[in-house]
Amino acid sequence: MDSLERANAVLGDIATSYKTTYSTFMAVPANSAGRDKLGRLAAIIFAAIAGSFAGGLKHKIIQPDFGIDANAKRPQYMVEAKKQFRQTMPATDKMLQSYASACNANFEAGPVKGKERWLEKARVSYENMLRRVTDIVRRSLIFDNFNDMCRALQMIHESGIVIIRIKNRFDRTNSTAKDTGAYRDVQLLCFAVGTKMMFEVQLHLRCIHDLKEANAEKVDAQGRTGHERYIEFRQIKETAVFDWEKTKAALLEIFGN
Repeated sequence: MDSLERANAVLGDIATSYKTTYSTFMAVPANSAGRDKLGRLAAIIFAAIAGSFAGGLKHKIIQPDFGIDANAKRPQYMVEAKKQFRQTMPATDKMLQSYASACNANFEAGPVKGKERWLEKARVSYENMLRRVTDIVRRSLIFDNFNDMCRALQMIHESGIVIIRIKNRFDRTNSTAKDTGAYRDVQLLCFAVGTKMMFEVQLHLRCIHDLKEANAEKVDAQGRTGHERYIEFRQIKETAVFDWEKTKAALLEIFGN
């Protein structure tokens, strides 16, 4: 059993519930058409991003330094970053809230990433580089259908909120959604308005989002809540990805391209 399979085995019935709910939702022809419409729009945005960031994004996806050496002064950097987001996000939130209202969606502002999780993600996924953690701040828009989601995504794309990465986990090719434990959404990495500060916008289907909320509190036979099982899933997956990246880098150094 590989690492991804082990990670998904931790979720078990939770992943199955997402698959069942999504299959039921997609059995409605209008929802299938809406998914295809979303896929076309996501492809257009992906192409626009590629055109705007010629040469690729790999070395550009990093938070500002805010005048602080994030390697030498980690606590100070984290405090300043959170301060900057508190000052900057209200203008961006106002725009997102207006799009949510226009598209029959709910807007949710998630909590700022905690210190321990921020440090953990930097250590496991980004070689201890705090500035490479781009989801310190997350916002969610929750929709009843794909048509409303498409309208909101179009509004964001045409606004002053610059999208620098898009992941469409509703795409037809994402048939098993193994990397997310069968959970599906659209994830946008964006610049807060007027800045180079990066935050994440998640576009959810309500039927799946509500199930996620219910699963978080459900306790299994071992006494673990759904949230605790998700943390274990995430840790296995992130460690496996990090180990593979290190192995790949070593092989390239030995054998070249």
